[in-house]
Amino acid sequence: MAWTYNTTVIRAGRSWTDDDGIKHPSNWGSWSEEEKTAAGLVWVDDPAPFDSRFYWAADVPKALDDVHEVDEDGELAYGPDGNPVITLGLKSQEKAKAKAQAGDLLASTDWYVTRNAEKAVAVPVGVGLYREEVRNEEKAIEATVDAVTTHDEFMELFKSTEDTPAVVPNWPNTNLVDLEYADLTEEQHAVWRTTAKVSMRQARLALIQEGYIAQIEEALALIPDPDKTKVETEWQYSSVVERDSQWVAALQPALGLTDQQLDDLFILAATL
Repeated sequence: MAWTYNTTVIRAGRSWTDDDGIKHPSNWGSWSEEEKTAAGLVWVDDPAPFDSRFYWAADVPKALDDVHEVDEDGELAYGPDGNPVITLGLKSQEKAKAKAQAGDLLASTDWYVTRNAEKAVAVPVGVGLYREEVRNEEKAIEATVDAVTTHDEFMELFKSTEDTPAVVPNWPNTNLVDLEYADLTEEQHAVWRTTAKVSMRQARLALIQEGYIAQIEEALALIPDPDKTKVETEWQYSSVVERDSQWVAALQPALGLTDQQLDDLFILAATL
């Protein structure tokens, strides 16, 4: 780094004065190391580099888990409200960051959900898929971070190369919002089925339009107890029909519907 005197950096080519009032010449840089040391100069190396995300200083890692701080007497510290004084560890910080990022990512499509709740306008397939993928990634980040047990393992989560992305975060591409049902992969279909839902009015209209409504009573009769009673109750009193609900899954084979046919019914219902 530089030669210093009493922690003050002495610039090359400039004169300087020591504690005894002696003014040293600007060519002091030509002195031998022994002469510099004799004059009270001390060589200080550059500090070792460190990643401030994970370290307070070189070789001083930040705590992985939350730390209950102690006071000047070494006793556990508590705030004026009586709650412990906690410094969040890297794991808690990363999980809070992921939650905040997920909220920001979902915010841009929240209006679809509000419109659906207020006006029963279906959330587009791609939007529902994107929102579910965001929530799934946030949960995956939390699980991945929780599984870490060492500082090195934690840092490894964020390493990336030109060919390999970091383990976290891995947020979904916003292009998902533009996808139609026909564009989805099998994996995306599975995710979409966990998000698809329509009102009971829309479901009944779709069943009427496709000619299934007359078969409902017969289908209900084919379902064995105790599932039969549960499905009948849902059919009669539910206000919302979810694609991945247990009672829909029980009714599906009774109606003789394939997964694709059931998907088609929900897609149709969302337009009614």
